[in-house]
Amino acid sequence: MIPAPPRRANSREKASRTQYAILGLLAGGPRSGYDIKKEVAERISHFWNESLGHLYPVLSRLLKGGLVTRTSEPGDGRPTRHLYAITDEGRQQLDSWLREPVVATPPRLEILLKTYFGAHLEPAVLTAHIETYRAERARQIAMLESVHAMLSEAATAEDARYLRLTVRARVLAARAALAWCDEVLTEQRDLIREQTSE
Repeated sequence: MIPAPPRRANSREKASRTQYAILGLLAGGPRSGYDIKKEVAERISHFWNESLGHLYPVLSRLLKGGLVTRTSEPGDGRPTRHLYAITDEGRQQLDSWLREPVVATPPRLEILLKTYFGAHLEPAVLTAHIETYRAERARQIAMLESVHAMLSEAATAEDARYLRLTVRARVLAARAALAWCDEVLTEQRDLIREQTSE
């Protein structure tokens, strides 16, 4: 019997996690909304992503809740830059969340969904999907391994150490995905040969 899936996070819990992601970034120093989005894109997007449109409403809630402060820097001919900083209460909330058990969030992988329904698809089509997915994972590994190597050579800054650990997790996950792709491709190619020889 297939075990029941872990409890899924609802939209309120997702918003809550976004708030902690923001508080965690602000724990490293004040940032603008743009700075936060840029850091998400450049440093943690391999395992966590947020849209800029989602960040600002959460920042607004954090500000109203007293978990962050906002100061404004006039821009020389540019729009005013708003910098957000974490408050003591925000740090306490972040610390409390960091100590809570991790809530399991099952992945949503379209490639697995299409594989699951593979009996309704020509083997050559599924094979093409797997080949594309495999190529994407190979590119991801190359990018992540270069980031990992750069972080390994960098100074021993605390955040660099922990970023390196998250990158390593994604490298290993992508390698596992490659191994899975190779198994599926072998099976699919055998199936195609069988069908063409009939």
